[in-house]
Amino acid sequence: MLKKLAKNRRLNLLVLLLILLLALPLALRLGDDTPPPKPTPLAAIMKDIAAEKDGEIKEIVLEDAKRTVTIVYEDKKEASKTSSYPTDYGTVILEAAEKEKIEVNVNNQFGVPQTLGSVLLSLIPLVLILSVVVLLIVMTMGSGRSSKPVSEIPTVRFKDIGGVNEAIEDMGEVTDFLSNSDKFKAIGAKAPSGVLLAGPPGTGKTLIAKAVAGEAGVPFFQASGSDFMEMFVGMGARRVRNLFKAAKKHERAIIFIDEIDSVGGKRGSGSDGADSREHNRTITALLTEMDGFEESNIIVLAATNNPGELDEALTRAGRFDRKISVDLPDWKGRVRILEIHSKGKPLADDVDLEVLSKTTTGLSGADLANLVNEALINAVRNGRKAANNEDFMEALSIVTIGRARTSSVITDSDKEVTAYHEAGHAVVGLALDELADPSHVTIVARGFSGGHTKLQESENKFQTSTMLKARLAMMMGGLAAERRKLGDITQGPGSDLQQATDLAQRMVS
Repeated sequence: MLKKLAKNRRLNLLVLLLILLLALPLALRLGDDTPPPKPTPLAAIMKDIAAEKDGEIKEIVLEDAKRTVTIVYEDKKEASKTSSYPTDYGTVILEAAEKEKIEVNVNNQFGVPQTLGSVLLSLIPLVLILSVVVLLIVMTMGSGRSSKPVSEIPTVRFKDIGGVNEAIEDMGEVTDFLSNSDKFKAIGAKAPSGVLLAGPPGTGKTLIAKAVAGEAGVPFFQASGSDFMEMFVGMGARRVRNLFKAAKKHERAIIFIDEIDSVGGKRGSGSDGADSREHNRTITALLTEMDGFEESNIIVLAATNNPGELDEALTRAGRFDRKISVDLPDWKGRVRILEIHSKGKPLADDVDLEVLSKTTTGLSGADLANLVNEALINAVRNGRKAANNEDFMEALSIVTIGRARTSSVITDSDKEVTAYHEAGHAVVGLALDELADPSHVTIVARGFSGGHTKLQESENKFQTSTMLKARLAMMMGGLAAERRKLGDITQGPGSDLQQATDLAQRMVS
């Protein structure tokens, strides 16, 4: 807290100094209460010079910077007259004064401002630019110093994660090494320098990393790859060194870098700009720090959605020794995830998590957590004290497609067309043995869709050509139904045709 106050005090002092610098010239100008002389036509000035006699004119003052001429009289009610003159006219005035033998004083012959206020006013643009630059540097350097890596021992445990059993088994050895490193060292085994968790978004990579630290009871340092990318040269490498330096203060620790592809992407992509050079410095610092962990009990975990984009120097042995796939959960995994997130929540008797899991193929752990939450919200919205199956079906539609467009005006004719279109998908799905039965059919407009038909998709990762052709037929079911009912088609099958085209192209190519 004291450090934060001190930092704010320094920043406030810098801002106050900047305000004073900008206000000083204005104060000087306002403080000069001398009234400006009344201007006189230049012709009158020149006439008085030519008519000079008996020393009536005491002197002539030329202000070359301001291009003004002032006649000072000896004994006159009007003590002086001032007029401006055009560029290069000063010589004419000098010659006229010399002819009449009048004393001339030339001030600021080389155009140098005469008053302190003028000097400071001319420096305002430079002061502004320098002040902004200094302020940016101070704030950036200050943030670099203040954003010290913070460690914690997470409360997450492996039992709190579902659907990633293989990944948890692989990470169990890492936990065992951190907890009982002596038995590994006794036979000469080394801990992996780093473990790369790769998989789609929302599959639990961050939770797994936290659970490893929680099970082993070691400090957990977390950073995102984007945290290391800075606009100032050297800041990214500095943040990397600060992170590892903080971890080295502990006997055992875990460093977790999320979205490591944003900092550890492949080098030498052809760009040689400042951003590319800064990226190279940052990844070099990361490689250097990882090489220094060979004899320590500190392990680096990293997560990425795009493992193919990482630099080869990062993925070689000795850096990220292990690469663990964290894929989307199968139906058993989805059951476990639903059980975890619905634990202690009021569910109606008609909710069967096993049946529900088979209708949620393709959803990640984060999606399933959101599904349970949306179902509970929908129950409250409808005045129920427990979420029933209807709430979960509504939540599934929200998560996969979007909320219902209840404010849209849909005619009875459009509803009828949509109903026949979705019925076409459902009938074809029911008729083909290669496809599972439809699990959810709706004609409520959601997102960009007028309706939706969802199958209980197969868990098989490998699909035969016959199965894929059945999917193509089911995609065309809506178009066939419209043609049968209307004798024509609407723009409704547009997305179906696009999906079918994409699938057919992949099948062929």
